[in-house]
Amino acid sequence: MTTLTAERTPGVQSPMPVAAEAREILARLGVSPGVWTDGPLLARSPITGETIGRLTPISAAESEAAIERAQAAFLQWRKVPAPRRGLFRRHP
Repeated sequence: MTTLTAERTPGVQSPMPVAAEAREILARLGVSPGVWTDGPLLARSPITGETIGRLTPISAAESEAAIERAQAAFLQWRKVPAPRRGLFRRHP
């Protein structure tokens, strides 16, 4: 596994491997591990090339439904004032 030592966020050193960081973020977001660990499709980091997940293919209908849910979530999220959104970023 490749370990990054460069700053990805200004002022914050991140020695965590990209795959581990991706797992941590997805877990924090409540994404079930089976969604991104059990499939035949490899997801690779564009930064390091390391495999960060194994995705399961989904149908066009499932893709459309996911896109619609993401759009609805975005429309709600953008109503949250920027200072409040910033709190979520600083305090996971």
